[in-house]
Amino acid sequence: MKGIGNLLDKFKSIAVQEINKRVFIVEIIKNKIGVDIKMEDISIKDGIVSIKVKSIVKNQIFIKKQALIKEISKKINIIDIEINYQSEADSILKLLLDNNFDCVGQLGCDFVFVNKDLKFSFDL
Repeated sequence: MKGIGNLLDKFKSIAVQEINKRVFIVEIIKNKIGVDIKMEDISIKDGIVSIKVKSIVKNQIFIKKQALIKEISKKINIIDIEINYQSEADSILKLLLDNNFDCVGQLGCDFVFVNKDLKFSFDL
């Protein structure tokens, strides 16, 4: 039983370290460009920080990218920042799907979503 407890403690420690890294990155971005980014929109793999943001934030991060890398590298071993664009359409789709809307079809270029109370369509 002691082995399982040690293993769980190890995974807990790794999870806490990952959360702390993301919190640190969020704070650096907030301090350098004044933008709040959700911790869940950040991932770190093989020394590359991936950030999922909207277009206006993408441009701000791109302009300050080297300064951000330099500041983040003081505490976390990273070599690059990858900026993933989250379009407004992506945001709308996520909002609809997160709120129990179902995509029931496509009319021309319009997507139609419904839930038990509402019907919503939009053109991409």
